[in-house]
Amino acid sequence: MVFGPDGDLYVPSYYSNEVLRYDGTTGEPLGAFTPADGTLSRPRTLLFVGAHLLVTSEGSDEVVRYAADTGAYVDALVAK
Repeated sequence: MVFGPDGDLYVPSYYSNEVLRYDGTTGEPLGAFTPADGTLSRPRTLLFVGAHLLVTSEGSDEVVRYAADTGAYVDALVAK
């Protein structure tokens, strides 16, 4: 889990293959941040770097990059 630059909490959801977002003040669920389009498989570690959210994808042995502001898929930064 990690707090993002917007103050919200981001949580890797290992079994749903998504990154979930929660309001950083109230804890209210804000839904999935990353798309459920198959680009992520068993997410583990999250790291915000500049304009990107990096996510380790254990099921695919990749590091996947998403736009930090929208959650849109960018690319596989480290692909197997």
